[in-house]
Amino acid sequence: MVQFSNQEMIVMHFVYVMTLGRPASVRTIQIEDDVLNRIEEDPTTSTRKIAYQLNLNHVTVWQIWKYQQLCPYHLHVQAPLILSFAYNS
Repeated sequence: MVQFSNQEMIVMHFVYVMTLGRPASVRTIQIEDDVLNRIEEDPTTSTRKIAYQLNLNHVTVWQIWKYQQLCPYHLHVQAPLILSFAYNS
């Protein structure tokens, strides 16, 4: 069986962890422009959908929206207001 030193184990663990999942997003002007263009095309698009389309983390998209003082799309449904008054005649 192969024996590894503690330092080698730490390096191997670091490499293993860093190769999992999506790489960290780097916010550049180009990425911010791409996100803002997607929002302009369709304001109802979610952060996750934009992130998937641009291969970004959805939190990065949300942070760009927040920095630009934009609000993510939320659908607010309000029930109709029905008033009934009893009149005494």
